[in-house]
Amino acid sequence: GSADNTIRILDKNCSTVNIFAQSSPVTALEFNRSGDLVTGSATGTLVITNTVSQNQQFADITSEEQQAQLQRDDEFSISVNAICVTATNVIIAGVGSDVVVLDENHHVVKRKTLRSPANAIAVHLEKIYIGNGTTIEVFAEADGIEGDPEVVFPPNNDGLHHTEAIRCIAIRDKFLSSSTSSGSATGGDDSRVIVWDFKAKTPVFEITVHSDVINSVTMTNSGMLYAGSGDSDISVFTLHAQTEAQRIKFHKGAISCVRAWPQLAADGDTQDEDFVLASSLDKLVE
Repeated sequence: GSADNTIRILDKNCSTVNIFAQSSPVTALEFNRSGDLVTGSATGTLVITNTVSQNQQFADITSEEQQAQLQRDDEFSISVNAICVTATNVIIAGVGSDVVVLDENHHVVKRKTLRSPANAIAVHLEKIYIGNGTTIEVFAEADGIEGDPEVVFPPNNDGLHHTEAIRCIAIRDKFLSSSTSSGSATGGDDSRVIVWDFKAKTPVFEITVHSDVINSVTMTNSGMLYAGSGDSDISVFTLHAQTEAQRIKFHKGAISCVRAWPQLAADGDTQDEDFVLASSLDKLVE
């Protein structure tokens, strides 16, 4: 998705196979379990595109209060910051400072207003993880985002924690070689990455090598953590050793996204080799 109001579908050779025009810049995208493309725009709209038939459905997920503010202030904008899709095809999106849950007809059925922009949302093992200000709130997927969270990391902001809003979150099973627990990495406006152990409900360590906001984090099958920052660098850390393995300085602009994905061998097993995509405001993808 691009600020030029287009979505490009690429094949495995990175050749463009389709282009979909949108009415505003594309700010987030995700595929649902049916293979449809779910994209968010800079005007608070979700577009669900069937990539085969090219049929599109539109869902305005802004609240009445957000719409009223848009009408009052020409410089005010409401972007879709994040999109997640559950195993049952329920869409959870962040729009402005709101997190919304959509039903199968793409109608907003639940809404929660956060203390900061709704940038960090993840779904894992029937749990919803939301970065709310400097904390992570955990909700049962069946309950949506209503009521109080089951768990808040860290409780009362004791100990190691973010001092500014959490901007991104990544989750992985057995993320440490000595642990059977799930864990996460969070990046914040405070330029820090914090790695958390969900079972112990405690931070494991922090990364403080960047000089600008952390826009994206990802963890790989081989136990590596990649963090992309507004300072244009990507730091690579070994999780079990808690040490920096590499600093990637290829880009000339802020890193907007880093994403790891599993590669499957011929027998269907997941390989440990790392494949990571990174995009930057310098208009390059590596």
